[in-house]
Amino acid sequence: MAGVYNATTTVTHSGTATEPITFISNLAMTPDGKASASASMGEIHLSGASNIQIRNLHALKVVVSGGSGITLAHDDTSLHVTNGAANVTALDSRLGGLVVVDGGSADTVLTTNEIGGVSIVGATDTAVTGNTLSGCGPAISVTDTASGTRLENNIMDDPSAACATLYPYGLTEVISAT
Repeated sequence: MAGVYNATTTVTHSGTATEPITFISNLAMTPDGKASASASMGEIHLSGASNIQIRNLHALKVVVSGGSGITLAHDDTSLHVTNGAANVTALDSRLGGLVVVDGGSADTVLTTNEIGGVSIVGATDTAVTGNTLSGCGPAISVTDTASGTRLENNIMDDPSAACATLYPYGLTEVISAT
């Protein structure tokens, strides 16, 4: 049913590697294969949950706090990976705003997405590959002890004229990353 559902949903239970818990929206897809905004949800919090798949979803935000084996595909949302979450993959999605990977998280993969920007703070082995990054502000920021971070084959679109005078654009900050 089309509409906006602003409730926050918290998932604390886990699936298994062979039988993950899967959330699949029946939303119409746009021609580029992303979730349509004809219906949307509030925030989804995965709190210590593992082996979860989220597909074709339009949500305000997905927060992965702890847990592992999380896959987001063909979604339209913002994303925060934190609190030691591991093996989180977001692909073929529209990730609006700033994607944040922090809090000791490990092995996060962001690939073939449209992303407003990425901030990696103290997370290890994060891969940002094959994405299109656009928006106001830094496209990619890597700070703190973010060892093993890989940035490969990303396209950084020019910001709009309104943003160009406010922020420099591109890979703007790498501090203490090894």
